Amino acid sequence: MASATSRSVRVVCGMSTAERRNASRRDVVPRERLKGIYASFEEPLNAVRIDTDVRSAEESAAIILAATKSERKEGEHTAG
Repeated sequence: MASATSRSVRVVCGMSTAERRNASRRDVVPRERLKGIYASFEEPLNAVRIDTDVRSAEESAAIILAATKSERKEGEHTAG
């Protein structure tokens, strides 16, 4: 029986993109708080990194799906 694995996905964008997206929210996060949130995140080890400044939603989904399929293949074992 295969064991379950988990993978972190880190979705990132530049500060200017984060500010633009924040401005379009109904409940805007104050700029200083947004900067603090933005600066405080540490990248998880072995995370799939998605940069939404350069990737569309479709491209991002494809990257995540490919990483999931890759992990499944690595975890497969054949009975000998």
